[in-house]
Order: sequence, then structure tokens, then C-alpha cells
Amino acid sequence: MSSDPARSTLAPWAAAAIASLALLWLFWPGYLSWDAAYQWWLVRHGGFDPLLPVSMTALWRLTEAILPGPGGLFVLQTTAFWIGLALLARALPWTRTGQTVVVLVIGLWPAVLALLPHLWKDIGFATALIWAVAALASDRFRPDRRLRLLAVFALLIAAGLRLNAATALPPLLAWIIWREFQTTGWHTGRWHWRPILLAIPASLLLAGLAHWPQRIANPDRQPLWPTVALWDIAAVSVAENRMLLPAAWIDSDLSLDRLGTAFRHDSNTSIFETERIHLNLHHPLTEADLDALRQVWWSLPIAHADGYWRHRLRVAELLFGIDRDGRPIRLVLQPGWLDYRDNPPIAAPERPARIWLQGWLDDLASGPMFAGWPYLLGCLAVIWAAIRRARGGLPAAVALSGLSLAAPLLVIAPSAEFRFLLWPVLAALISVFLTWAEPSPATRRRPPPPARPTPFVARVEAPAQTSAQTSAQGRVQAAESSTPTID
Repeated sequence: MSSDPARSTLAPWAAAAIASLALLWLFWPGYLSWDAAYQWWLVRHGGFDPLLPVSMTALWRLTEAILPGPGGLFVLQTTAFWIGLALLARALPWTRTGQTVVVLVIGLWPAVLALLPHLWKDIGFATALIWAVAALASDRFRPDRRLRLLAVFALLIAAGLRLNAATALPPLLAWIIWREFQTTGWHTGRWHWRPILLAIPASLLLAGLAHWPQRIANPDRQPLWPTVALWDIAAVSVAENRMLLPAAWIDSDLSLDRLGTAFRHDSNTSIFETERIHLNLHHPLTEADLDALRQVWWSLPIAHADGYWRHRLRVAELLFGIDRDGRPIRLVLQPGWLDYRDNPPIAAPERPARIWLQGWLDDLASGPMFAGWPYLLGCLAVIWAAIRRARGGLPAAVALSGLSLAAPLLVIAPSAEFRFLLWPVLAALISVFLTWAEPSPATRRRPPPPARPTPFVARVEAPAQTSAQTSAQGRVQAAESSTPTID
């Protein structure tokens, strides 16, 4: 599918435009799960919640002023996603057919398509990363520092949409730093390691800048980690049949029976259904209370290893689709429109095509296509191919970004929702296409061979004539010229 990029046409843009319009028409005005319905209520009432990205709430507020309701954000989210795919496809040195295939395969992949109608921060997060990779793919084949700066800006946006985004940034930032070294000719010494070492503080810096609006919206500076810590401690409490939750975080009448009845391994929200557990975001607690909770939480992996790791392994089985039969469908897809308080009712158009398509996606949701582990194996395969062939740095960086986002979920995931794995799914698909687009060693531009030296040929010069020889030669020529000719 190789071709000169200059000869490519607008085919990938047309494919992205048609797919975007079809998605908007089918799923208008976008699905409202509890998170989305609650965030829309905040938008309408001018509020913020530290658990939800402030940047997304502010952006939704802007679309609300132009197109009231969830439809405005749905248009922006869908358009940005498909534009990102078109930019990525146009960056590859393929024919219009190959570029169109990239757009349609990635965008219409069932595990991706099924999540796109939901108004979730995960969609915006993955979209920003697609834009970053598209800029880096363009820079890969046509080096330009402005493209690398655009990728950094896209990573900054992504970091503001998810609290754990910093774990996905280092591989991509390492590639950007390496490209800067490569294109400018800087002397880096052991340059194989320096980009990686520089990428870690760069990721923390980007995450800190991106979360600055989040800190403004949370003036009490209440941390978010207790939402996971309380869940883990509750799991061990139920497993060991003794209450480990600190007294300041629960009501005195919370019993183990009531906690065990409400507790589920698939979501941390289950423990709050008891209405007897306090969350610091809504009930500010003291620093001493936070220290007490932190000490219990940090002791779980060692002092209560059996109950803790059983809980975390069960979450991993559900999250990565190892136990698909035990995973509720609501952890994968949440189609529909949830009413929340005084939000206006959603009058979604009845479209038979949407009903059929959603039913088909629901049937697939219990299969391996909606399991996380095949995509993680795909990322590992891309990295292994890059190492074996000593090429494919960008595909390996994208695949490693997906893995680095998924790996910490083993211990920090607040639930087993499939949407947490949207970027690893996309990273696996994108890195495969990027690997395919990498130039093979036979087609790489090699320096011209050195010029061969001209063979040395010795020249023998005739000896200089003496004056006597010159005079004698002149007399002979004169005599020959005076000899008469016979006609």
C-alpha cells in the first residue's frame, strides 16, 4: 500500500466525515450514563466535582450555550475523534485505499464503535492521544518540530481528562525527546536511555499543569485516592470478617453483614450504597483521618495479602475480560439516557438502525472482542517485533503507552469498567498499522557508497632533445621539402 503521500486524495477525510455523520444520526444526542447525566446537571447549575474533569465540564458548558443539551458535546466529541483518525491515516505513506482502510477499521472496530456514543471522559482522553500520535506519525515521515510541539499540546489535553493519564505519557514523550535528539543532532551520550529518563519528569510536569484547573475546583484540596482505598479495605474486611475501616470514615452502626451485602468486586460505588461510609469529597475529614486511612490501605498488600490480592485479582479478571461470564454487561456498555434530578428529559429519536446496531454490539460485548487481554497481547507483539527488527520506535512507543496505562489498573482501578481500556484497545490497533507503515530495511534510504579511487596510471615522458638533435632534424625536413616530385 506504499505511495507518495503527496499523491493521496481526500478519501480518508470523506470516510471520516461519512462515518461521523452516520454516528451522530444513529445515536443522537449521545448516551447519558449516571456519570454523564450528573455532569450535565453540574453544567446546567454551574458546578464542578473533583471526581469529574474540570476541563470537560467547562467545555460542555460552552457547547451548552451554543446547542443546549448533551447533543453539543456529542457533536464535538464525535467530530474530534474522526478528524484525529483522518489525520493519522493521512500521515501514513499509503495510497488512498490504504488510508481509508485505517480510518474505517479503527473507527468501526466494534470495541471502539460501541463506546463512541457515550459521553465519557475516556472518549476525549483517547481522542487527544490519537491527535498526538497522528502528529508524531507525520513527523516520522516528514520531520517538523511544530508537529512534535502539537503532539505535546495534545498530551497536555489528555492529561487533564484522566487522573491516571500520566502513566500513558512517558513512552510517547520519550519518543518525542528522542526525535528531537535525532533531528537536531544533539550529542546525548547513551542516548538510548536519556529520553526515557527525561520523559518521566516531563510526564509529571504535564500532568501537574493539566490538573491545575482541577485543584482550583477543589479548594479544600481533598485527595481522590480514598475512593479506592475505602473499597480495598472493605474487601479485606469482608474477606477476614472483621472491620478494618477507620472509625472516622464510617457510621457506628455499620455492620459487617450490611457491608458484605452491599460489597461487589466490580465497582467501588457498591460500598457507598450502605449509606454508612463517608467520602472525604463530600464530608471533609482531617489530615489525621487521612493518615489513618492511608496506613491501613498501605498495609493491605503485605499484612492482609490473602484478602487484598484475591480482591485485586478478581477485579483484574473482570476488567481484562478473563472472566467474561461473571462480568455484568453494564461494566462494558451503558446505552440509554438516565434521568437525573431536574435534567430535561431526553427525547431520543427512535431509529430501527440504531436499535439493531446496539443489539448487535450488546451481543458482542460478552465475547473476546470486548476483553482487554487480547489487545494487551497485541501491544506486546508490536513491541517484540520492534525489538527483533531493530526498527519501529513509534509503533513500540504507542503500544507501550497502552500497556503502561493498563498495568497500574491492577492496583488502582476503582471498578472493572471496559471503558478504562479504550486507549489500550486503540493503541493496539494503531500500533499494528504503524508497524506495517514502517519502511523495511530494503526500502530505507541509505547513504550513497563512497566513490571508488581512480586507478593510478604511470605516464612516461619523452626525454628532452638536445640542440644538435634539433638542428639535424630541421635539415632533414628541409631536404625532404626541396626534393622534386615526379608527376
